[in-house]
Amino acid sequence: MAIDLQLLGPAREPLDLLDGLVVASPPEGRRLFEYDGDAIALAEFLVWGVHDEGPGFAVRVADGAAALAVVAGTVAALTGFDIPSAVESPDAARLAALNPMARDAVRERLAHLVAGDEVGAVAQYLAEAGL
Repeated sequence: MAIDLQLLGPAREPLDLLDGLVVASPPEGRRLFEYDGDAIALAEFLVWGVHDEGPGFAVRVADGAAALAVVAGTVAALTGFDIPSAVESPDAARLAALNPMARDAVRERLAHLVAGDEVGAVAQYLAEAGL
């Protein structure tokens, strides 16, 4: 007689890509990277950041375009794509089409985009980009 076992945890809603992503100030306990537009420096950080254990990381951004570049770079780092190319030419349609598991993976590593006084503008830019 066969016995069915369920080995999965309880179902939960996938993380929303934007919910709580953009914040005004850096949270405690998270590594913070200051993104100044240097795609290579961001790529070097992301290679470490997506594979490090712990609570994820935060990246300070100046505007919505920088925020979109960081999200694109994080996805590229997680999927093995060319990170500097993704940062320099983010594909908003590709990011908007991420499946729920991919969105979870991005949010587990990229905990926050720190935008200072530009929180509303950055969040709106990302939402208008389809994220």
